[in-house]
Amino acid sequence: MPIKHGLTYPIRTSLTLTTNIIKQASPLTIPYHHILQSKSQRSPKMATRRIISQEKTLLDQPDPNSPSSSSPAQKSNITPAVPSAVIFKLLAFTLAMMVVPIGSYFATVNTLFKGNSTYAGGLAAIMANVVLIGYVLVAMAEDQSDRLEEEKKQKHEGKKDR
Repeated sequence: MPIKHGLTYPIRTSLTLTTNIIKQASPLTIPYHHILQSKSQRSPKMATRRIISQEKTLLDQPDPNSPSSSSPAQKSNITPAVPSAVIFKLLAFTLAMMVVPIGSYFATVNTLFKGNSTYAGGLAAIMANVVLIGYVLVAMAEDQSDRLEEEKKQKHEGKKDR
């Protein structure tokens, strides 16, 4: 019998009640007939079923976009997806985005604004926006030039077909 003074009595009775509830709620017995069955006699589980048909699954079928094995003489296209001029412009504007605002801040904080860092920081923010707007304008001009070239090619091909 548990001790009835102090905090030990409620703790011991609650532990006893908890273990009794667990024993009643979750029986740990396994039916005996499941142990005796061999693997071939057991019903298959969803995770262990195998594809019985001879059809190829989606993963086994060849990729329609890949070059087929019947034409191994084709060379793969290893050109970059983005032209190198675009990458160089992006790198140049990235460098400008780092250098121009910081450079304008340190160049003007003591010379133009005589130690007022608020005005120099404002000018640096304006210069960052100028670089950003310049990048957007260059990208739009490049996109328009690409469209004009495509239209010229289509017009030129249309004249050849006539």
